[in-house]
Amino acid sequence: MSYLGVLYLFYAGVLAYVSWSDMRTRRIPNVVVGPAVLVALFVMPWTVGLTRGLLGGLLAVLPLAIARRLFGASQVGMGDIKLALFIGLVLGQPLALWSIVLALVLSLLVGLAGVARGVYTMRSKLPFGPFLASSALPLLVLVLVTRT
Repeated sequence: MSYLGVLYLFYAGVLAYVSWSDMRTRRIPNVVVGPAVLVALFVMPWTVGLTRGLLGGLLAVLPLAIARRLFGASQVGMGDIKLALFIGLVLGQPLALWSIVLALVLSLLVGLAGVARGVYTMRSKLPFGPFLASSALPLLVLVLVTRT
């Protein structure tokens, strides 16, 4: 396996772990996301490129930071924002923004289906980390395939 394969396997592991953690505890642990962001920053010049990676990080964080400002910390947690930063750094621009849009659409569909089935109400709060991770994973594979 190439070094890129190992790196992207690490990225996938981070996404899987934070999804599990967010579903279980409603928290995305800094002890996982922090080092993952540092790794992504360090290797970015050799993966998606410095400019694309930094722009991806900014574009991924921006919608969530705006939502947090508009709707409050109880609606958008800092863990979600840090995870979006990680995803943006890893995927780069424009895939980072597509990943966030896909996560929002997936969460909307799951939420509406849950309301329709009577599992959720319109006031239910779903952990957003799993949606961020599940939208990033196929794009992560796409980036790996196009780089190797």
